[in-house]
Amino acid sequence: MKSKRLVEFQKALSNIPSNKSTQQQQFLSRRVYRNSAARDSDDRKEEKQLTECDFESLHEGPNEDVYIVGKVCGIVPNPDTVPL
Repeated sequence: MKSKRLVEFQKALSNIPSNKSTQQQQFLSRRVYRNSAARDSDDRKEEKQLTECDFESLHEGPNEDVYIVGKVCGIVPNPDTVPL
């Protein structure tokens, strides 16, 4: 992607409304345990469920128990570390 198109793509992403619409939530799910003992049990498959979460709750780096369950439509590099 050329740098001009990348900047346009970044601007388009920053113009997404900050409300928690279903369009923003449909690609992310967070693991929720039914009880605290489920985290330590060996049979986690029966003790978890996936619920929607929003992009605002994510932070840079690893996000515990968050799974992207959709397709990636683009990758925006951090302009502080990747020169355009």
